[in-house]
Amino acid sequence: MQKRWTAGLVASAAAAAAMVVSPAAQATNAFEVPDTGVEQLGRGAAWVARAAGPLAAFMNPAAMATQQSGVSIDVNLIWQKTCLSTFDATGAPTKAAFSGNGYPGTYPAETCNTNSGTPFPNPALAAVWRASPRLAFGFSLRGPNSPGKITYPDVVTSREGRTMPAPTRYMLLEQSGVVLLPTLSAGYSITPDLQVGAGFIWGIASMQFSNISQALGSNQQSDDWSTDVKATLKAKDLLFPGAIVAALYEPSPLIDVGVWYTISDDIKAKGDAYIEGTYYNDPGTAKDPSRYNCGDGKQSACTQTPADSVSVTIRQPMQARFGVRFHQPRPVSSADDRAAPAYPFRDPIAHDVFDIEADFTWSHNSVFENLEIRFPDNPPVNIDWLAGGIAPPNADVPHHFRDVFGLRLGADYVVIPSKLAVRAGGFFESRGQDDQYLNIDFVPAARFAATAGATFRVGDFDLMVAGSHIFPSKLDNGGHGALRGLAGSQATSPVVNRTQFFINGGSVTQRATTLAIGSTWHF
Repeated sequence: MQKRWTAGLVASAAAAAAMVVSPAAQATNAFEVPDTGVEQLGRGAAWVARAAGPLAAFMNPAAMATQQSGVSIDVNLIWQKTCLSTFDATGAPTKAAFSGNGYPGTYPAETCNTNSGTPFPNPALAAVWRASPRLAFGFSLRGPNSPGKITYPDVVTSREGRTMPAPTRYMLLEQSGVVLLPTLSAGYSITPDLQVGAGFIWGIASMQFSNISQALGSNQQSDDWSTDVKATLKAKDLLFPGAIVAALYEPSPLIDVGVWYTISDDIKAKGDAYIEGTYYNDPGTAKDPSRYNCGDGKQSACTQTPADSVSVTIRQPMQARFGVRFHQPRPVSSADDRAAPAYPFRDPIAHDVFDIEADFTWSHNSVFENLEIRFPDNPPVNIDWLAGGIAPPNADVPHHFRDVFGLRLGADYVVIPSKLAVRAGGFFESRGQDDQYLNIDFVPAARFAATAGATFRVGDFDLMVAGSHIFPSKLDNGGHGALRGLAGSQATSPVVNRTQFFINGGSVTQRATTLAIGSTWHF
């Protein structure tokens, strides 16, 4: 039987999807932490009908026609912890085959990302220019509100006290990258009570990620690290366009209604990979990288694919949001800017006593069935240091996501008019994946969050702070996982180029905490 090597990029590319799969933080989705922006975060991301700051350039362009001109900068600091617990269908902890020294080791109770204690900064910049009483233009530069770097261990300590390869290694070792979503938009007041808006998104993605994979097919019914190799992929897509349409309607002086919809082209990244091996010593400790390194001192056990020969396709979901906001205005005085002629601007910290908003969200995540990864097949990529080795033409990862629905609630109370406002909120999102396909790249479990924040106005500047906590969410397949690792033998049964065993039997949990600071200058 001919042995074939399969580049271990599938699961690690899935991790990159966590960073780039969904360009729209505004709607409910499973790929990031709601929400970009300090004011938005502090009120449970219930903002589509309020939309009172420059980030409306992305989150509701119609509302820009009701604002003063302004510029904002926000930074979210995200702490995220994801942990995998492995067990079989009886609930017994999973054991791995230590083929090199003849006895099995039992995985620890959980294996978590190693950088959970380090916050990831996620900035956002936005500007709105009120060109006329009816027309406004906006620009925003932001990315999905999710950690841009995550790392998992290559080795762990077994329950027997021995060093052994980590159970997460076939899913992800490390990922990092940058995703930018520059957006140009416009808003127009058809009447004083009705605004419409639209925007164009120029999406840009650059990513690098790595994992561990079996180099050759194995007959083991549990993982065998003796032929493990490390694979790293770099890929980029310099344009995945998207569009936004939105509206804002005031049916009465106390009620605002906002709607928002976005659609995006799929991310179609091109890149190249390099493969290094073998990775582990007997009995399962990581080798010195100089033994296989692909860097300046390149060793013989290293293969690099031709430039831009590997493709990664990530299907993008349509997303929509509908929000209703009730607000109690302060009495209008002759000196109030609202006493001016038609088409004034809205300024909740100056004009309202309080407001409360409910948003209903939907994301068509079921379009994301598989993470599609393809290697050249005519001719295939040969692994020159392993006889007969090639990279498989099809290296897709199944995810089988579901559509996600959400409810977001938020409220502001003005403590001192034009000086100080406090806010709070929360949200719920439905489960977005079949548990049997759980992974550590993202965890679309049903989740709840609580949030709070405040705005301090000093002259023409608003200074804002906020925080949120997503309570632990969990996917659990009871040991009946359906995700297979890659295997080197094309004839591997029952699935070609896949392991005989499943790599995700067990459960995965995730929690996230976000602190945010920002400022808006009105002019």
